[in-house]
Amino acid sequence: MDNKKIKELIKLDQKIKEITFLRDSIRESLLEDLEQAGLEKAVTEVGTLTKASKTIWRYTEKVTSLEEKVKVAKVREQQNGSATKNESYYLRFTPTIK
Repeated sequence: MDNKKIKELIKLDQKIKEITFLRDSIRESLLEDLEQAGLEKAVTEVGTLTKASKTIWRYTEKVTSLEEKVKVAKVREQQNGSATKNESYYLRFTPTIK
């Protein structure tokens, strides 16, 4: 394997983490700006900022129990061969240098 490519991958992964952190910080700051201004949307010369929402559902024990039964049924189908498998490949890299 080419260590130069691997080291380049490590550097790029670190840059992505840094840029992602910076992007998320800026987004959070802009959202706070919108909220402080009492706006749902702000149109600027470079684009439009819109306050969006994301819903996360929390279910009752009854539904959670049903989900668990479905998980068990899925495992049974995998084991008895009635479920079909679609496998794809990707590269997973675990850096040893930090």
